[in-house]
Amino acid sequence: MTTTSTRARATAQRSSRQEGFAARTTTWLRFLRALGRREVCYYLRRPTNLLPFLTYRCSSRCRSCQMWRRVGGEEWTCDQWLGFLGSLDGSLRHVEPFGGDVMLRPDVLFPLIEESARRGLIVDIPLNGVLITPPAAERLAAMPINTIYVSVDGVGEVHDNVRQVSGNCDRIASAVGIIRRARGDRTRPTLAGNTTVSRLNYDQCADIAQFAHDVGFDHVSFEYCGEFPPEAVDASAIDGVRPRPYYERQAESLLLSQEQARCVKRDLDRLRRQRSDDGFHVVTRNIDFLTIAEMVTGQPRMSRCYVCRTLLTIDPSGNVLPCPFFDQYHLGNLAQTPLRQIWNNARHRRFVALQRTGKLPMCRYCILSVERNLTLGQALSKWYLTHTQRGRW
Repeated sequence: MTTTSTRARATAQRSSRQEGFAARTTTWLRFLRALGRREVCYYLRRPTNLLPFLTYRCSSRCRSCQMWRRVGGEEWTCDQWLGFLGSLDGSLRHVEPFGGDVMLRPDVLFPLIEESARRGLIVDIPLNGVLITPPAAERLAAMPINTIYVSVDGVGEVHDNVRQVSGNCDRIASAVGIIRRARGDRTRPTLAGNTTVSRLNYDQCADIAQFAHDVGFDHVSFEYCGEFPPEAVDASAIDGVRPRPYYERQAESLLLSQEQARCVKRDLDRLRRQRSDDGFHVVTRNIDFLTIAEMVTGQPRMSRCYVCRTLLTIDPSGNVLPCPFFDQYHLGNLAQTPLRQIWNNARHRRFVALQRTGKLPMCRYCILSVERNLTLGQALSKWYLTHTQRGRW
């Protein structure tokens, strides 16, 4: 009996190891295929991701973001957005309705999510939590959304101070709880807290992780604040048109000092190694990938730009942009010209050439390079850091 039990146990352990190896191999192969497809689309300048700005208006007044200061023009109707989706070919794989605060456009947001999912696109949405009422939370829980990202920049008054909206943190806790309960046993939409680390909250990492766990997030992700020096923005003007990045340095820089950066690295290193019995986890890879020197100077590594080649960015009025930060450099308007005549046109090729040859100095400070602009080698390096529980210092 003992021999039989031992053999059964050994067989079960061997089977478990084989299943684990098969799962890791599948994940690895998918990752490599995605990277390969991304490289091909980079060279072909073929869009794979859609970033539709439904509005520039915002219900927050974040101290780390200037988008809410933008004055937008006439915003596209729901019919216009859905009509555009119907004109797309099969190259796009992902859509991220963006703002401002997309909850200011529920007339567009919910139909856009449903139509995107019907067309086989993966849908993620970022929210600030200000306008997630109980009915809206229940509706979001029923939507075919992959991940809902909710900004969490502190706990209690710290978060409200960063966002400059009183009671925002309490509303987030309530909304996440409602979505979690309405979601039931389903795993989608995933609820992700998203923290932008800056001088305003660098000592809050452990408290934020605990808050995210307690209110019901599936995980919390820590990213670093981006900041463009005004002089670099000035020098990046095209035909006298100055870019309007929403992470431009104000009177006081929000970048961390060397000691503050070390503090964040230490805190995230401890959080990364913690394990939760209920599946909650802390994602630190975007800051793990940065060195302390890069955090202090605000200059992450970037060898090439995928944004201007593979990210289809559309402003609230239907203008196609080569980059979210160059909102006044229009490649064309979709209400007047089909996308096939806009993408890769002369203005697009000119922008790509200026970026590739280093004629846009602000690109050296672009924080998007940490997530969206990784080269093949950098992506593999980031994958290695993530799976070996390491971070750059």
